[in-house]
Amino acid sequence: MKRFHTYLQGIPFKIVTDCDSFRLTLAKKDVVPRIMRWCLLLQNYQYTVEHRPNIRMQHVDALSRVNHVLILEGNTLEQTLAYKQMTDKDIVDLRESLEKSEHPLYELRNGLVYRKYGTQILFYVPQCMEFNIIYTYHTEMGHYGVDKTLELITRTYWFPRIRSKIQEFISNCLKCIEFNRKPGKQEGYLNSIPKGNLPFDTVHVDHYGPLPTTRRKRKYIFEIIDGFTKFIKLYPCKTTSAQEVIKCLCSYMQNYSRPKIIISDRGSCFTSNLFKEFTNDNGIKHILIAAGAPRSNGQIERMNSIITPTLSKLADQNKVEWDDLTADLADQNKVEWDDLTADVEFGMNNTVNRATGETPSKLLFGRDQLGKIQDNVRETLETIIQNQDGNLEEIRAKAEKRIVESQTKNEESYNKRRRAARRYDVGQHVMLSNIDTTPGVNKKLIPKYRGPYQIKAVLPNDRYLITDIPGFQNTQIPYESVLDASRLKPCESKLN
Repeated sequence: MKRFHTYLQGIPFKIVTDCDSFRLTLAKKDVVPRIMRWCLLLQNYQYTVEHRPNIRMQHVDALSRVNHVLILEGNTLEQTLAYKQMTDKDIVDLRESLEKSEHPLYELRNGLVYRKYGTQILFYVPQCMEFNIIYTYHTEMGHYGVDKTLELITRTYWFPRIRSKIQEFISNCLKCIEFNRKPGKQEGYLNSIPKGNLPFDTVHVDHYGPLPTTRRKRKYIFEIIDGFTKFIKLYPCKTTSAQEVIKCLCSYMQNYSRPKIIISDRGSCFTSNLFKEFTNDNGIKHILIAAGAPRSNGQIERMNSIITPTLSKLADQNKVEWDDLTADLADQNKVEWDDLTADVEFGMNNTVNRATGETPSKLLFGRDQLGKIQDNVRETLETIIQNQDGNLEEIRAKAEKRIVESQTKNEESYNKRRRAARRYDVGQHVMLSNIDTTPGVNKKLIPKYRGPYQIKAVLPNDRYLITDIPGFQNTQIPYESVLDASRLKPCESKLN
């Protein structure tokens, strides 16, 4: 089965055997591990098993009892080409014409037809051998592109539509599809998400970490960012489980408001049935971004770039000189990162955001929050400025306008480096970009794409639902995910 995998995959076939034990073993529920591995291997194929008595399988048994082996000497490529040219109908008609008169493009030598190519003459390859010639020169010479393969072949051979046939062959070469990157600009333009003009209309969520485990066993931060005001809330947590995510969101909703839309990545906690039930019960629309496209949740990624240095600096600033303290006292006075998330949160919520031109706290509450630092001068000035700024609705209207302008500017800047995404149809076979995160493994020579897979559904904003091809499962666990067009590559040609 492994030897003929290339021919058997994706097609139904029948296994005929005189070994009835084979058929009965496959029907058992409890089998030894070795048989179980065989069964798992066979599940990748569409087959049926037919048992025949030994008396009807003598033609197969004869192959294992033969005493004499007949060795046939195969023809060389040149001999095969000459023989096939004699039987190609188009070339036979051309040869008969050349025997009677000369032709400006073709020439007859020693009974074989050649194509005049400038000052050269090239062997006219019969149609049935075109694939063999392209395969030989493309695969054995290092899988070069169309131009180099064409130049190599046309040193000796010629056949009609040679460039388009080489291009079609290379576009279907599995090695080239797996290892070649897509040339030119990356695909897909930036599609901004409308933020509205009210808080808690859309929130972005994600996990930050893992971080060093604290004495409270915490190692992650669950982040919630309001899309309009940019108000951020940080929850130190122990795990990334759905239960803990729901607990944090319930606390958020009790203190602030229930969001209309939640945008997240495809982490297991967000794709779990428990989280789906939570969003459905609370009337929240949950949007999952495409896998491997962090820009789709760029609000979170932008905040992560601020949290990392801020948390690191505050942690270093609050270090205690352990040499001056006993071990027990040092442990009691030790400041860990989960003690500082409130300070990070306060700083981010009370400094001006570039997109809105206001602080998140002011857009949410109408004023900045008062922190640990008591500054009477600052508080007096803020009171005066607040009276001059106007009402909260005007401030939010200005912030909404600035957000739209910022999104437009970001789209223009981003799209200069991109090109329109290729369109795919339902049922089309594609390869997926291969992202290998195995530590300690050199990634230079690994395939750039893996597959093939199948387009199951076409989604908005150049996104596609990808699944395994029926009857051809690439991994042990069935694959289904949403990807954007930049991570896909066509696996079949549409050339005529």
